[in-house]
Amino acid sequence: MKKMRVFAVLVIPALLIGCAAAQAGEDAQEGAVAIENPYAPQEGDEAWLQDGAMVDGARWDEPAQTLIFSGSLPTPCSQLRATISQNGRQIDFTIYSVSEPEVICAQMLEPFEAAFKMEFFDPQTFRVIINGQEMQL
Repeated sequence: MKKMRVFAVLVIPALLIGCAAAQAGEDAQEGAVAIENPYAPQEGDEAWLQDGAMVDGARWDEPAQTLIFSGSLPTPCSQLRATISQNGRQIDFTIYSVSEPEVICAQMLEPFEAAFKMEFFDPQTFRVIINGQEMQL
């Protein structure tokens, strides 16, 4: 009987503490979205010309768990870049372009479509801000 009491005094509190710690870890990660950014800034971008990018729309592809932007780059020589930050249930995208300073390029808009794989994202509970403007998905 004494062994059972020692077991109950030592093991049960340890199990309760372990369960509480696991729940706290889950609560800390609640709301965190895992985002793949294939358009992240690259090494050497600081030497290139930075310009804007026009984003015309965004849509959520539920089966692919992908957020898709469409818009235009300033020239066909421009490369798309994106920085992403998350604050609670708001995800901010800064979409812009870079181009080599020595390259002469036709001054005409170049359409683009950009896809961001996003795990744990729900368009009903998150706000998506693109270049300072909230997008409706």
